[in-house]
Amino acid sequence: MGVLLLAALLAIVIARYIARPIRELATAATAIGQGDGRAHPLRTVVARSRLDPCLWADGGGFARAQAAIAAQHQLLETQVAERTAD
Repeated sequence: MGVLLLAALLAIVIARYIARPIRELATAATAIGQGDGRAHPLRTVVARSRLDPCLWADGGGFARAQAAIAAQHQLLETQVAERTAD
């Protein structure tokens, strides 16, 4: 009985150890999707050494893309207004 309890406890500890980096990656991915990538840095050594450079390589590319989309949208609205004014 004691061995079974010890095995269950060990399984829980290992599962938590494995799940933590996955949760952190999910949190970071959600933050990036919302345009706030710097708010949730990855803490684990493996995640930081292998994923951080990939995730933050473009240094604000998402914000630049949003600005470019907004500018194109405004240009389109202006063109539509000009064409329908005639």
